[in-house]
Amino acid sequence: MDHLPAPSNPSAPLPEIPYLCEEEPYDDGDFLTYPARIGVPQLSSVETAIILRAWESKNPLGDKEVEEFLQTWLFFGLLHEVLGKHGLYDVKDHVEGDEEGRKSVHTRKLMVRLRRWTEILRSWDEMEKAKELRHLQEYLILAREGHYLVLADHHSKCNRAVVWSLSVILETLASAIDLAFVGPTREVTVSTVRTEFSEDETQHRLRNGWCIHEVLAAQKEFSSNIAKFYLLRMRKPDLGLDHGDCGADSCKKLQIDLPTYRPRHITEGCNCDWAGPTPREVAECLQGDTFPVLRITGDALGDVRIEVVPYVEGMVYVALSHVWADGLGNPAANRLPRCQLLRLKKLVEDVRGGKIVHVVDDGVKQAPEAPLFYPDPARQIFIWCDTICCPVQATSNPLPLEELMALQSKAIARLRQVYQQASHALVLDRSLEEIDFHSIDRVEAAVRVYTSRWIRRLWTFQEGGIAKRLLIHFRDAIVDHRTIWAAVHHDAAEKPEANTISLRRHLTTHCFNLRSWFAQKNASIDFRGPVWSLCWRRVSVPTDEALCLAAAYNLDMNAASAQPKDQRMQEVWRQLVATSRGISAFIIFNALPRLSAPRFRWAPSSILQTVKRGDILEFVFRNVEDESGSLTSSGFRVNYSGWRIRPCGPPGSFPHGLVSTNEPDRHYLRDAEGHWYSVWEHKELRPGRNVRLNHLWDEGRGGGNRQWHIILDVCHKDQETVGRRGLVTTSEPREGEQTIHHSEMVV
Repeated sequence: MDHLPAPSNPSAPLPEIPYLCEEEPYDDGDFLTYPARIGVPQLSSVETAIILRAWESKNPLGDKEVEEFLQTWLFFGLLHEVLGKHGLYDVKDHVEGDEEGRKSVHTRKLMVRLRRWTEILRSWDEMEKAKELRHLQEYLILAREGHYLVLADHHSKCNRAVVWSLSVILETLASAIDLAFVGPTREVTVSTVRTEFSEDETQHRLRNGWCIHEVLAAQKEFSSNIAKFYLLRMRKPDLGLDHGDCGADSCKKLQIDLPTYRPRHITEGCNCDWAGPTPREVAECLQGDTFPVLRITGDALGDVRIEVVPYVEGMVYVALSHVWADGLGNPAANRLPRCQLLRLKKLVEDVRGGKIVHVVDDGVKQAPEAPLFYPDPARQIFIWCDTICCPVQATSNPLPLEELMALQSKAIARLRQVYQQASHALVLDRSLEEIDFHSIDRVEAAVRVYTSRWIRRLWTFQEGGIAKRLLIHFRDAIVDHRTIWAAVHHDAAEKPEANTISLRRHLTTHCFNLRSWFAQKNASIDFRGPVWSLCWRRVSVPTDEALCLAAAYNLDMNAASAQPKDQRMQEVWRQLVATSRGISAFIIFNALPRLSAPRFRWAPSSILQTVKRGDILEFVFRNVEDESGSLTSSGFRVNYSGWRIRPCGPPGSFPHGLVSTNEPDRHYLRDAEGHWYSVWEHKELRPGRNVRLNHLWDEGRGGGNRQWHIILDVCHKDQETVGRRGLVTTSEPREGEQTIHHSEMVV
């Protein structure tokens, strides 16, 4: 795996891949027929995984036998098939021995060979290339299916170095084929099997600074095998945090307990006092249509002063986007330690003076840009920090409660305006401030940002996406986000490499979801990107989620913040349905916990889902071509086909052995034309209710008058129904009224 990109100071050396072939590593025959040549049944690209599982059930293989078989076939055999006919494959390029005679496998020369292979293929005419592409795609599909064998549960003890080597060689060759025939802007034409982290590998990451929530979220977001192997070896900075009580759903060290929270001083042992405006001074700056900004003066703890002034058009200010768990918040007063204020003043002076790393002529330089975005030192530059600029219930000189609540709603409603009008948003995150930017490459810088603590907070999504310019504070530099983005995107588009393209594509997606999506004005832009970015984030106050969504989707923040906290999500969904794009009717098939309020029982109560349920994200929003639903006085109106279902008894006419009696969550349906269907109750796809299809039998015996239906996620019943999702609903016919269906469970 020597050809793979690696983070700086990796947490572990590259594992040694043992050479397992007892004889020659490959017999130079046809790749497709190699299994048959060693006694495995003839395989086809479509059914390989099934055939191999069936064959192994009768001919059990030990882990060592599986490792040898797949290394010979999928590593050496595939390299021979792809590179051999061009004179670019020699087994000696990939095998070496040590002084004790032990042999190991390496890929140090692989990228040189693949570059030459790409040059050769690009010289062919289109007909030759199309024929070769079909040929290689067939081999890749066969290899992918064969790869499932080593990932089976009963082979979980296989050598992890061998497992990873097979995973990344398949992905590298798939990417190389894609780049040679299709180009860097297309996704791979043949996907590879995803290798998941073992328990030992997860523990290794936890020992190197990761939280379990970060591990699982990053594993979903960076799904390619090359990206996962990169993350496996990347250390997190040591922040002195114990993540022992963190869980899969959230990092406890990022969640704030407001009653006990205290701001942090810059250094241990500092006891400087706090400074900040009075509640009345903050309140006066929220009158009219403006908001407060801060002027910090003084060069020492004793003479630092902070002044709050109302923003006036033309002022230049930096809006802070920070992680409250790092100690820059204060839920009890609009005040901070003086040492923190001096630090903020210094950071803003660096921005004002143009001491920012950014892109100039495709290179990275440290130099000032135009005064519009990098103000000259003679011009006053202000700060916006939520801790001081958003009113709180102070213990001294508090505002009347009614006035305070009105001011808080105003401040929240203007958050989008604050970040839109800022010259810069400056990211402050201890996990990034411990990294020297100039000691890492741009890919690692991007990975650090997109796996940071900052990226896991919900409020920071709109803060980082809305601002004109996003700056990241590393230990040795303030870096324009465009510097990182440009390097990653430029190399992915102009200098694509098979060993990094999948990782760079992940980073490009992250950047689009954070920055580019907010700039899109077209109503056809897919909502799924931002939802994907949001679902792994967390917020300390659950009712703040609705406000974050309202800001992200440019909804009416005044209307959202004016609602009682437990009704804010209803307002967000109401506004989203009313937008020009609307909400896809397909949302009724989402399996997230739902709101309980009348008219909104179809709507997710939260899109911050657990990492174990990431596969159901797609059921929140779909493409713009989908039919939209409409919100009526009774609920969400959609148009889908389906069946009414009634209990009839056991399926006695089924062929013997087809119906399993050991699957209590599986049920069987027969339509009027005699066609049979199996329906599976997925435990994780019940939207917060405790309903089972068995209840239908109970009601049928008890004479209940509710009607049960299954609504299909297809527009017409004659469409393919195999593997589709359905919504089980109940309804009670009402004389002279429209029938209302109540969602019960997703199947």
